Amino acid sequence: MLEAFLDFWRKNADILLDVADYPEAAPHLVMHAFLLRVENGGGRMDREYALGTRRLDLCLRARGTVLGIEMKVWHPRQSDPLKEGLAQLDRYLAKLGPEALGWLVIFDRHRKRLAPLEKRTEARKARAPSGRRVVVVRA
Repeated sequence: MLEAFLDFWRKNADILLDVADYPEAAPHLVMHAFLLRVENGGGRMDREYALGTRRLDLCLRARGTVLGIEMKVWHPRQSDPLKEGLAQLDRYLAKLGPEALGWLVIFDRHRKRLAPLEKRTEARKARAPSGRRVVVVRA
């Protein structure tokens, strides 16, 4: 599913990112559009999933898999949200249970320094503060 999302993002994101009036919403809309295919295939997607004081952006349940997804938009003049996002995702995943998987998706909005979308979109394995394995997607 991860590779399918990366491919979907590379093919579809530029169109929406270039015309969206609200830059925070555009990446979320592309992610939702992709995950609707999973939901339509029998999965369930909870948006703004309440897990304590803050909210997890998405929780996807399909075929016995629980996937928590935290999305961050990295704007110019802000620091990289990686550390904060990993800690936030880790707290959510702890509440979802030991078998839950996690993605931290960071949408970089630094237009001036960015490589083309197809070259900068990547996914890497990472460790959350608890040591839990997660995936960090940079798009």
